[in-house]
Amino acid sequence: MVDDEILSDIKKLVNSTVGLLMLNERERLNDNFSSIFYNISEMGFMPIYVTGSVPGDSIESQLLQSGVKKYKVIDTITRSLYKDLPKLSQDVIVLDSPADLTRLSISIENIVNDNKNLFVFIDSITSFSIYNSQNEMLRFIHYISSLSHEKKQKTVFVVINDDGLDSNFIDKVRSFIDQEIKL
Repeated sequence: MVDDEILSDIKKLVNSTVGLLMLNERERLNDNFSSIFYNISEMGFMPIYVTGSVPGDSIESQLLQSGVKKYKVIDTITRSLYKDLPKLSQDVIVLDSPADLTRLSISIENIVNDNKNLFVFIDSITSFSIYNSQNEMLRFIHYISSLSHEKKQKTVFVVINDDGLDSNFIDKVRSFIDQEIKL
């Protein structure tokens, strides 16, 4: 069961093309994961979860536990965490590194070109900023935002605890965003 405030925020994100979800701590996302993705799925969207910090098998498990049946996970972190990759389903795409934004962009574009009614959830700008310069991040965000508008797909960029991010950088990110939510 989802509370009315979270459901209202989810609807705001779905009604915009490109959203920014600001969180003070990862726990806020963890605590609301099931509500967010169950409702996104119930609204007819297929979640595409792009992770730069949590292994793809964990995200897949959480999606399944949330009742989401159709999804994709793009995992940029597992190769750096495990010597031998865990067994993953065909719905999890494992990339080499969160530093390879070109490969990530291509993977997202391929999924967007092959599917309709997507909800691309990029977790998180904060994590990807550890591996990439601000300019690289801004080019990536601009590209994905433009792709989302062109293909009429929903995309949400997540920022977790923006204390470590330059406020000028966050202001530049906002220039590509249609709707900002604080959870």
